[in-house]
Amino acid sequence: AAYAAAAAAGAPAGGGAADALLLVSSYTDYGTLAHTPRGVPEAASGVAAYEVDATMRALVLVSRSAVTNARLHNAAFLVKHPSMDVVYASTERIDTEGSIFAMRLDRNRRELTVLNSAPAKGRSTCFLNCDAGRSVLTAVNYWDARLAVVGINPLTGHLAGGPAKQVLQQARGEYVDRCAPGREEHWAYRQRWAHTHCAVTEPYTGSNNNLFVADLGEDKILWFDASGALVRRGECQLPRGVGPRHLVFHPTLRVAYVVNELNSSVSMLAVDEAALNPETRRGLIQGEGGGPIAEVDDSDDGGSNRSSVTGAEAGSDALTLLQSISTLPADWQGRSAIKNGVWKAASHCSEIKVHPSGKFLFVANRGHDSLAVFAIDQATGTLAAPTFKPSGGMTPRNFSFACGGDFVVVGNQDSNTLALFSFDATSGALTLEDCIDHPSPNYVYTVPRSEAARAA
Repeated sequence: AAYAAAAAAGAPAGGGAADALLLVSSYTDYGTLAHTPRGVPEAASGVAAYEVDATMRALVLVSRSAVTNARLHNAAFLVKHPSMDVVYASTERIDTEGSIFAMRLDRNRRELTVLNSAPAKGRSTCFLNCDAGRSVLTAVNYWDARLAVVGINPLTGHLAGGPAKQVLQQARGEYVDRCAPGREEHWAYRQRWAHTHCAVTEPYTGSNNNLFVADLGEDKILWFDASGALVRRGECQLPRGVGPRHLVFHPTLRVAYVVNELNSSVSMLAVDEAALNPETRRGLIQGEGGGPIAEVDDSDDGGSNRSSVTGAEAGSDALTLLQSISTLPADWQGRSAIKNGVWKAASHCSEIKVHPSGKFLFVANRGHDSLAVFAIDQATGTLAAPTFKPSGGMTPRNFSFACGGDFVVVGNQDSNTLALFSFDATSGALTLEDCIDHPSPNYVYTVPRSEAARAA
């Protein structure tokens, strides 16, 4: 009833909160994934819509099939165009190249309509970066370590037809083309080849010229000049075996945080803003479209080096590693198991996000099945020892803040649940408020406010 009344009025149902609308993508076909979820595949469109009712402290299902005119195969990452009500979605699959979909968002009906699609030029497309100023979308392909730059129509948000503007492959990503590995090999050797996992623009210069890409297979953060075609600028080498997955920048402090999937840690990096400015740029490394973009070190220590590295021991002109801290309690650190003769950590990190207040960093632990909450030193950006909260289910793959950070919604992949927590930004305490069934949640996306709401 609350949803119906709100929809009729063109307002959110979530107790008046402007960012209470959530889109949740789900896996539909486990057989084509790089990993093997244990939940129940989604049988509907692949994307569902929910509202956070801030008054009732509850999740309200709006539509299990929010996409009205298509079914997305293993819908994954979701991101909205910064100024248009167009949402882009990637699909994850390793049997063939993935797709990117452009979808019109109807805020009143809480529905998505596919406008068109484009090939992702790689496999297991796990991240999208939308640069509205240059009218491009950068797709990150995990399986074969390819970055694809696709054009966007600046008037409608449609994806441009024809070939991609640019395709770059990380040096050891060509192993996929040459050897055609299966996912069993991937499980046994997570770092046998390169695995690009995210592409994030730094927020400090306002130019959108600096793009940072985490490579789980190479233990590196790659730095690109994105002012035109992507041009390699440098890299930050992390300790071998950590497996960087996602990168986030603090909104005000000049620091970045990297969640390391393989050893369940966070790396805190100092950001040199002066190095990011165009007038200080030098020594560019030009990439070759579709081929290797840089020479890489093929040495492999088996992932045994998990120690902290500080200062000049690891860095680039823009990023310097200052702190490494575990996302797990002491009695879980180093836990592992042998499954089918393959060593596997008992827990792996998934998502990392800075709370809207800038005072806390959140990380999800799959295996320990928890949210780790770190207090951020407001002068230095360093992290205090984390507190832990059970995630409300099994294998928290993703989470998102809602209602200005008053709530956190967690997608627990293997228990087929969404959990809603309230968050006290003064004490840092999380309280479980609601938990509902949802098949195989992959990505939880809080839809930003409309242009009109931001201007009001």
